[in-house]
Amino acid sequence: MHESTTRWQDRFSRKPGWFINPFGGNRDIDYYPEGNARGYRREFRGPNALAWLMEQIHVGIRHGARRFFINRPMGTDGSSWVTSAAWLSLESDLRQGLQECIPALIDALPDIEIYPFIGSRMSHPQSIRGQQRRLTDEFFHLNGPRNDFELKANRMTLGGLIGAGFSGIVMDSGTIEDNFDMTLDLAQSLRRYGLHVISEAYPVERDQQGKPSLLENQLSLMPYYATADLVDRLVGFNGSMKFDESETRMFVVYPKSTENHGGHATLRDQVTQSMRCGMIPVTQDPEIFKLANDYYIERLTKEQIR
Repeated sequence: MHESTTRWQDRFSRKPGWFINPFGGNRDIDYYPEGNARGYRREFRGPNALAWLMEQIHVGIRHGARRFFINRPMGTDGSSWVTSAAWLSLESDLRQGLQECIPALIDALPDIEIYPFIGSRMSHPQSIRGQQRRLTDEFFHLNGPRNDFELKANRMTLGGLIGAGFSGIVMDSGTIEDNFDMTLDLAQSLRRYGLHVISEAYPVERDQQGKPSLLENQLSLMPYYATADLVDRLVGFNGSMKFDESETRMFVVYPKSTENHGGHATLRDQVTQSMRCGMIPVTQDPEIFKLANDYYIERLTKEQIR
């Protein structure tokens, strides 16, 4: 069997992403209060949850988006990290709806990509309870099964998401030391089938004073994903560093409202600077998405990027 000589970067473009957030961290809403246990936002509760989610995708499509990131579609329990149990933990009607709607989207728009943001570890495929700060043997990595139960749990989770038509996953804390090797191995395995694992956050190491610096030898191994606030703390937007656009896919996410980013002028400046540094914006703001998409199309037209 011959190994492909095509680089993963050549199959994974630099187009920007559209951010969708079913998870609001809301725990005290009277509307379908069972959603409080998952922290769902009001719109992602009750019988119209799937319709709301699909409408958010279509809003992005109308603005030219073809790559979508869905934040914590299974929710969290509010007291632990994000779980990787992101399929069987969903309500059955939501699973069934996704199995119908996502393939229909792909039929209409073959270039569409949809990635759920999920965790790195779980204890049970139906539980949204995640690990605490301290790792215990109860939790196992999505790519690290130690017995038949864990193997089946991972297979049902990945199989369910892939079977529904998702293009891969964004893995919370995939880059931290305890998870990195298993995350990378999963990324390398799935990309053979056109599926992508995007690891959160950027790979860094810290010196004795706690100052972070990028691990340059890890940047081209897989795509990475981090919020703008985290990127600002780790590497900044001052233009002093530049990611190799041919070798890396470094997503920077703007999940908050424009006002929380200092207003449109401030946000536009930061997004522009991030693109000049070689990052790829992910946003839910139409104006900011247009800025990012126009930049991508212009560079693509000039054959400066893929």
